[in-house]
Amino acid sequence: MPGIWTKEQVEAWKPIVDAVHANGGIFFCQLWHVGRFSNEDFQPNGQAPISSTDKPLMHQIQASGIEIAHFTAPRRLRTDEVPQIVNDFRLAARNAIEGDILFSKIKDGLQASFSENSLDGIEIHRAHGYLTDQFMKDQINDWTDQYGGSLENHCGFALEIVEAVC
Repeated sequence: MPGIWTKEQVEAWKPIVDAVHANGGIFFCQLWHVGRFSNEDFQPNGQAPISSTDKPLMHQIQASGIEIAHFTAPRRLRTDEVPQIVNDFRLAARNAIEGDILFSKIKDGLQASFSENSLDGIEIHRAHGYLTDQFMKDQINDWTDQYGGSLENHCGFALEIVEAVC
């Protein structure tokens, strides 16, 4: 999946967005973090992927017996690491926009108005078992601090991301 966290990636998206706009289309960027749906081959320095838990995912095997996805056991994110992940979402949103912004919150995503040369909107993806979803699920989130326990605490990570992006 192409990213949007470096200047080079931002520049690479511009002709794609311009082509979509030239053909009358709109272009939204979905921001997400896979969390434990990864393996060490995709992580910096071969580290374990992060999550709200250290519980591993099962390997995905086709009916033919061929493994189609291998997940490394995740490393439980530390509380002091959460601000960096939240900031990563903020940076990706800023990179996606690169223009004048007027945000208004909408349920699980964002609606925005942008300049003509930027993306038409962004969405914070909070489903399909990705990192924000991992924090919200009782069976996955085993934290006991401000990000675990109550429903309100389980929502804290996602809400911090929304606040940072807005």
